[in-house]
Amino acid sequence: MSAQLTELAKKLRNNPTDTEKKLWYFLRNKQLKGLKFRRQHPIGKYIVDFVCLEKRLIVELDSGQHLENKKEDQEREQWLKERGYAVIRFWNDDALQKTAAVLEEIGKIINTPSPSPSLQREGKILSCRKVLSRSFYAHPTLQVAEDLIGKILVYKDMSGRITETEAYIGEDDLACHASRGRTPRTEIMYGQSGHAYIYLIYGMYHCLNIVTEKAGSPAAVLIRGIEPLKGVEQMIKNRAAGRRREYIFSSSTRGCRSAGEIGLSKCSERKPYIEPRTVPERDEDKTKLSEARPLAVGQSERSFIGGGPGKLCQAFGLTKKQNGLDLCQNPDFYLADDGYRPAEISKNKRIGVDYAKHCRDYLWRFSEKA
Repeated sequence: MSAQLTELAKKLRNNPTDTEKKLWYFLRNKQLKGLKFRRQHPIGKYIVDFVCLEKRLIVELDSGQHLENKKEDQEREQWLKERGYAVIRFWNDDALQKTAAVLEEIGKIINTPSPSPSLQREGKILSCRKVLSRSFYAHPTLQVAEDLIGKILVYKDMSGRITETEAYIGEDDLACHASRGRTPRTEIMYGQSGHAYIYLIYGMYHCLNIVTEKAGSPAAVLIRGIEPLKGVEQMIKNRAAGRRREYIFSSSTRGCRSAGEIGLSKCSERKPYIEPRTVPERDEDKTKLSEARPLAVGQSERSFIGGGPGKLCQAFGLTKKQNGLDLCQNPDFYLADDGYRPAEISKNKRIGVDYAKHCRDYLWRFSEKA
């Protein structure tokens, strides 16, 4: 998402039309079916009038200009539908003068099988969400990494669509943990596919990987990014709490360079992870923490929640406690397919593996192309 698009969306929110103001009055604060709507919200390369991310339902208001730009609007609608959104349109006059009828129509659509996890494409509703089986993860890792784009990560009451992955394959891949051989830490990678491999980096960030291929062939796919779908408010709370712990950690290790550069053991004898309640509060701590906001100005929920492996683990509340869980047989923790397929997937170098010599040039990072 470009900075220009984010800034434009902000300007549109600050200057709504009379019709947008009236409809928003009834959609805001979860007044309709208890669902959260957003207005003038960027999605990919477009800004939509109103959207409920949980239901993946977009509400658009059309003026007479819609007739002049019919082709462009059709292309826009098709692009959104291909990404799992359902789009409903109303004329401005109807939304302004027949607001109750418009809200009733939106409510009816919400009560029908949801556009998420359902996907509407080419006139067909794919209404079931299928949990990924072990055979899916047993395929070659590069195939799994690419095929995971668009799939849904589910943990308890939270879910998000996977937007970015990285592949790590075998002992010959110098960026892979298995390149150092079989250790207690990497034992899970040598086991059965479809299990979660979660580890800690820099003493405070967890990373979620999914074990792939057959037992004995150490390989995994790192989940680098997600688009939040359900449980967004809880994810934001989890991330905000995580950011407070990051501040406590950085305060407890001040005077050191980053843990990744010199190793936590050299950052004095302080514990690498300290719960906020165990740290004596200083006045400056209270001030900085009280002024901290969950989202920075102009920052999207997608970036705040799912814009990196550490962020998404914080958002979902995933830690080493979930390491080793079987994602094929766990009702609270699994990956699913709702039929969504990205229009195009890009391949790039993996991030943060400059130490891996020639392996750093492998194009083993996959992401949905905007």
